[in-house]
Amino acid sequence: MTTTAKPTTEVAAYWREARKLYTVYSSLLERFALGLLPCRELESPIDRSEPDSVQNIQQWLEQMDDRVQVHQLRQLLQTSRLGTEDNLRSLVNHHLQKDTKTESDRDKVDFLLVQYPSSCAPPGFYDRDVEFDEVAQVLEPILGEVG
Repeated sequence: MTTTAKPTTEVAAYWREARKLYTVYSSLLERFALGLLPCRELESPIDRSEPDSVQNIQQWLEQMDDRVQVHQLRQLLQTSRLGTEDNLRSLVNHHLQKDTKTESDRDKVDFLLVQYPSSCAPPGFYDRDVEFDEVAQVLEPILGEVG
């Protein structure tokens, strides 16, 4: 995202999503010592609209995407309180919206789409045989309406 002539609401939405991702990514960085410094822009409480700030955030997220393996993401989300519906949705959207996707991105999306219903399905969902339409309904918040 470039912020040149972007409405303030769009810039604010970008920062909200970046901060959600940063909550998960900074925990991954801390837990797995991935050899990257924290993102200065996201550590700051000030949301800046300068293109350099946004570009630095995007580069940092790309570097984290390259370093984080799916098993690390799985371990963090399944053993912490970070596997929330909101965080899972942000992670799925982040990986699906990337211009260039890698096999690692595919593996992460695969895991996240399996993790999402197990974390977000209503109580008793898996106590019986589940129909396709029911799974589609659970996934609708992240994938939209499914066939």
